[in-house]
Amino acid sequence: MDLFTLLAVMYFATIVIGVVLEKFRIPWIFGSFLLGAILSVTHNNLAKNMNYLAQLSELGMLFLLYIIGYEINLTEIKQLGGYITSLTVFTILASSLAGTALLTCFFHYSLSVAFVISLALATVGEEILVPILDEFGITNTKVGEVVVGAGTLDDIFEIIAIILASFLVSANITNIVEEGLVSLTVLIGITLVLLKSRKFIEKRIRSSEMKYLILGLCMFIFFGYVSIGQYGSVEAVGAILAGIVCGNILTPSLKSDIEMKVRALTYGFFALLFFFVVGVSMDLGKVVSCPMLTLAIFGVAVISKYLSVIVGGTDRLNLKEKLVVGTGLCVRFSTSLVVAKLLLKNRVIDLSLYSAFVAASSLSTLLVPFVFASLLTRWKDELMGK
Repeated sequence: MDLFTLLAVMYFATIVIGVVLEKFRIPWIFGSFLLGAILSVTHNNLAKNMNYLAQLSELGMLFLLYIIGYEINLTEIKQLGGYITSLTVFTILASSLAGTALLTCFFHYSLSVAFVISLALATVGEEILVPILDEFGITNTKVGEVVVGAGTLDDIFEIIAIILASFLVSANITNIVEEGLVSLTVLIGITLVLLKSRKFIEKRIRSSEMKYLILGLCMFIFFGYVSIGQYGSVEAVGAILAGIVCGNILTPSLKSDIEMKVRALTYGFFALLFFFVVGVSMDLGKVVSCPMLTLAIFGVAVISKYLSVIVGGTDRLNLKEKLVVGTGLCVRFSTSLVVAKLLLKNRVIDLSLYSAFVAASSLSTLLVPFVFASLLTRWKDELMGK
């Protein structure tokens, strides 16, 4: 199958699968991953196109990280209540430590790899949950505030996971981390200068007539940051920092306009290729022949989330509210897959762990929206205080 035929088939099949997934409140773009996973087993003629797809999918990964940085709102994070902050930190750390213990003690992975993988798995894909909360009118309840607040603060842990993964990659490639530290120092320095100059920059790019020029400026910052980060194998961190810069130097109206264009480019093209390659890169044979690693990762992640919410939720949430919040915090989406793909590409983790990790993340993406919506349907009146 030639490249263009493959792309045509991929887009058509993703749309068809996506329409079905949306009916179950699963993001349509996940259809691209499912298609890739299916083709990895049933079609052996993908190798000749994988180099092209891999390069395009890497752009997809970087654009996804750019959007994460672009959407980070430091003001909102500062305004989060102490209860939501402490519960989120406790839940993510507890889940990370439980996963680390599992992978090191029972499957003999190194402590550093086990912690980064577990931290990535502990992050929350709140973009899946917000539409469900809105659909049931639960957003402004205690449960909605905790879930949305946890998703907002979770962005910080996503950045930490990407930074740690980038340093593992840097150390694995060069056996030293000096290059990574140099790149990161330069990137942070440029970021601080640009953020300090925010008011000066805003005055010169207020005009909506310049929006396409401003989009070009954002792309220059994006590729410039990635280029600097590439020196020390921390280009993923560069993409996030570029997003933070662009999201904070623009006026609100321009920020919204640029975000719409970048999201259309990312989710309309590059992200589909990223999820497709994530699926193709899996070895479902390893998952089927040895399901214990996948089930263990999934089980420990879910159980640790529920237990940490039940214990950390204190008396501010009743048991039903804790179960709904615990269910919501089990969902995962793009960031965890980015970390796994980054580590596999640079041979920090093996194919068995990658396949098990992706399979476990996929299970949560497929199951959690259904369970979450079912609980909201059953307990809606009680959650709304009626």
